[in-house]
Amino acid sequence: MLRAAIRIDPFSPWLQSRLAWALHLDGQQTESLEQIHKCLSLFPNGDGASLYGAAILAFNGETAQACEIARSLEQRLPHFDLATAVHAYALAAQGGRTRPASSLNGCSGWAANAISFEDSLPRLMSPSETMKPPWPSCALRTRLAAPGSSRHWPIRA
Repeated sequence: MLRAAIRIDPFSPWLQSRLAWALHLDGQQTESLEQIHKCLSLFPNGDGASLYGAAILAFNGETAQACEIARSLEQRLPHFDLATAVHAYALAAQGGRTRPASSLNGCSGWAANAISFEDSLPRLMSPSETMKPPWPSCALRTRLAAPGSSRHWPIRA
């Protein structure tokens, strides 16, 4: 679906970066990295490219570039909690376990907690962890919530 949308609007930074993220979550490491590098070259200051780029690059070991991208995004958008969380993740992936107290000022909600627990971030951001269902392994079926509805509800087999 993303590729079809990109054919219609090839210069959409959010579509390009979300394709990279979808590839990352699907475990397609090489394709994800190629897509995010392309996206970052086309949209070097794009918010989506920076957000997804920093997370993907940090996960794949390109931590110096990830930290720089995330730091820049966090400075451009100081009230964007996800930028702060991705910056913390990039720093944790790089091996940095301390952050200046000033960087915690103004953090709200879960972003401040994420920074406090940097050691758990690499595990939380890994594709294998995000793909696991919250319930025990079981065969799943889906059913429509109502006739004609597009909502699917998981049920245990």
